[in-house]
Amino acid sequence: DFYQLVKKKEKISQNILLDLLEKNWQKEGYTSKKYEIEMMKRGKNYLTSYFEKEFNPNIKTLVVEQPFTASISLDGRMIKIGGKIDRIDDLGKGKIEIIDYKTGRIPTQRQVDTDLQLSTYALAASEIDEPPFGRNVEDIKLSLYYFDSQQKITTTRTTDQLLEKKKEILGWVTKIETSDFRCSGNMLCNNCEYKMFCNVYNTQ
Repeated sequence: DFYQLVKKKEKISQNILLDLLEKNWQKEGYTSKKYEIEMMKRGKNYLTSYFEKEFNPNIKTLVVEQPFTASISLDGRMIKIGGKIDRIDDLGKGKIEIIDYKTGRIPTQRQVDTDLQLSTYALAASEIDEPPFGRNVEDIKLSLYYFDSQQKITTTRTTDQLLEKKKEILGWVTKIETSDFRCSGNMLCNNCEYKMFCNVYNTQ
């Protein structure tokens, strides 16, 4: 909601951002009221720091919470992958930055450089023809933004690296298809590391 206001060039402020948090707050899923209050306080601290240190109204945000379904082909087989990208910024001259928001422990640069989720986003941005996608691989920046530390870690991919990730994805899909595992399609799916390759999750 906040970046929709930014796109519309409406008046924005830190208070508006915090009001949106309260408006969109989900009360379900907490073990106690005390824990919910703690999480709300933490969320407000995250957003306050984000607004003060990271938010730049001059950056053009193309989309937020952008769902995607991409078809990638490898060795004569077509695989569908899907997901949702938190934010995509326009960097000018055909370049974009894909940003995924995170909490928790910060990974190393090496881990980010090989992260499968970010690679999947790069595949989507280069394989899907419709805007805001349809980009050359070299024009795609990939970033993880960590609210706990207010740090952003950025990486890129090459065409060869994405080819290797296609092979890795095919391997995971094959394992899922040949295993006894059956997706239940419940709320736990949101935290599953294989949800981008799951037909049940991506058709809900």
